[in-house]
Amino acid sequence: MQIKNLTMSFGTQVLFENINLNIPENEKVGVVGVNGAGKTTFFKIVRGLEYPDEGKVILKNGSRVSWLPQVITDDVETLNINVLDYLMMGRPIDKLNTKLQSLYDELANLNCDQNKVYGEIDKIQKQLEYWDVYNAESILLKIIDGMNIAGTYYQPTFYYEFLWCLLGFVILLCVRKFYEYLKVGQLTGIYLMWYGIGRFFVESLRTDSLMLKEFKVAQIVSVIMFVVGLIMLILGFKGSKFENRYDDYEIEDIKF
Repeated sequence: MQIKNLTMSFGTQVLFENINLNIPENEKVGVVGVNGAGKTTFFKIVRGLEYPDEGKVILKNGSRVSWLPQVITDDVETLNINVLDYLMMGRPIDKLNTKLQSLYDELANLNCDQNKVYGEIDKIQKQLEYWDVYNAESILLKIIDGMNIAGTYYQPTFYYEFLWCLLGFVILLCVRKFYEYLKVGQLTGIYLMWYGIGRFFVESLRTDSLMLKEFKVAQIVSVIMFVVGLIMLILGFKGSKFENRYDDYEIEDIKF
């Protein structure tokens, strides 16, 4: 798509002036701007719904401009349509099939130019292949499922993890305050065990986890964290005597 010397204004407000742009085929471009900057107007010009004050938009022959409206009710005559049918409307499969059938009917006429008709049939069949006519419905159903359009409830796993970590933080503060015989590394070990347990069960509620064969990677990491924390806790207890975090002379030093 090429844009040459595109200028558009409403009264004294100039939206864009002398815009020149070349977008190569298969390129993905995002248009970013504040409200009122002219993004919607720009796309209306590209779609041919509005005409610029100056300049033009040049599209490759055979190009098709599609549009997903911000508010669907503005572009759909009736809401009595399901999501799958609406998405299928974005693919010209029905129109192509109708045209293909009309060409087959035309072949029944002995006076038709068969070479021309067969050429048109070949073009339509290639377009149907492009739109993946046989897999289109299953592909769109996967998209619908991934977007949770059907209303399936998913657990708020990040919220659960936050609550678990918050509770663990409170518990660790209490342990550090009221248990005076912790050795170096034991508090870290308790944290690793606590977080590992919580993350393991939270991860079991997720539906989009990274998998390693049939195991969830995050759960494997959670088990490793728990084991490491348990080892740190046990090693801290190994000693002839539980020692206070502060030596006696240190305690005497802070008395007044």
